[in-house]
Amino acid sequence: MTDLFIGIYPYVVCALLLYALIVALRRYFVGALNPAEAPASKPSAPAFAVLRTILIAFVLSRALIWTVGYVGNALSGSLDTYLNNQLFVWTQWDAPHYLGIAENGYVTEGDARLHIVFYPLYPYLVRGLHAIFPFLSITAWAFIVSNAALLGAAYALFRLAESTYGSRCARRAAWLFLFCPTGMFFSIPYTESIFLLCTLLSVLSARRQRFLCALLFGALASFSRLPGAVCAVPLYYELIRAARRRGDGKAHALLMSALKCLPILSGFAAYMIINAVVTGNPFQFLIYQRGHWGQSAGSVFRTARYTAYYLVHPNVDWYRWGVWIPQSAFLLLSAVMLALSARRLNVPDLAYALVYENVVISPTMLISGPRYLCAMYPAYLILARIRRRWARALVYALLAALYMYCVWMYTVNRILL
Repeated sequence: MTDLFIGIYPYVVCALLLYALIVALRRYFVGALNPAEAPASKPSAPAFAVLRTILIAFVLSRALIWTVGYVGNALSGSLDTYLNNQLFVWTQWDAPHYLGIAENGYVTEGDARLHIVFYPLYPYLVRGLHAIFPFLSITAWAFIVSNAALLGAAYALFRLAESTYGSRCARRAAWLFLFCPTGMFFSIPYTESIFLLCTLLSVLSARRQRFLCALLFGALASFSRLPGAVCAVPLYYELIRAARRRGDGKAHALLMSALKCLPILSGFAAYMIINAVVTGNPFQFLIYQRGHWGQSAGSVFRTARYTAYYLVHPNVDWYRWGVWIPQSAFLLLSAVMLALSARRLNVPDLAYALVYENVVISPTMLISGPRYLCAMYPAYLILARIRRRWARALVYALLAALYMYCVWMYTVNRILL
């Protein structure tokens, strides 16, 4: 039975994604090359009301994360350890690497030389704020930046959802995002919040035809994580539509719009320059990723296959609970979501999700799939648009279970990556 699961699981995941991709490709280019008149924008909710909604969801979701940790550690007999080591609990795994870059920059000696694989926007922003306002520590600024970016990302997501689907859907999307299963990573010293904020601002700017802003925020997104370059996918769609509305020919619109998207890669180019200045090799991060983390280019099929294999035959038992169970669940659920919404979701958002998922899930020896997939903004638009009450209740119950599980794994067992 276990061998059957290992054999079938990757094919199911890839078949669902392939179906969504086929549908998306047709919708993407047909919609871009044959644009209708721009639809009337949805009524905008007052900024104060939006901020109030987001702040309430933010406070409740962060309090629930801490409370789950409190209750979980109390039940497991480690409450004193949890309460007396709060800084350690919320700065596990990759957080010390970002804090190290913020404090010392990129270095070339010791284990800290490996920090070059972590992109610079987030730690450099923390470092800069600490230099300007040194009365707060590096760690304090790291938490402030993460949570401020989280609030900004929630606001941008609300406005993006509102512009296409209306304010009711936007409210659900913002709440779903702030209560996402790996939401703790958006509030601690990780790059996820700043990455998602820049991504959403880029997509929102493109949707509003503010293409220079879209390029700027897209470049910042690619300076925070490599998948930031995927902002080019919705931007390209909007550029083609704008060119066609001006009367440009199809070939001209396709070519010129592609060239206009290239500046988004300037953030990644700047990161490569940092690699060259610090190590002498612009591709040094790839060497460290392959040698230390065992990561290189792969495929979604391969990732799904070894995820299923290690779920059944874990190399380390705690990896089954903290890595392979959540990763297998998120891979399957995200593929199901994209397949079911392939004909209904706004085309540039669907295309972004498919390219983003392929980029973040493909590397070999992936162990942070749930965290990466929770930064895929179209997931919240898909979930917020569920109309049938019974389906919404079922999905929300599943998300609540994943939320509790992931928070428990991180705060109690310390094993969610």
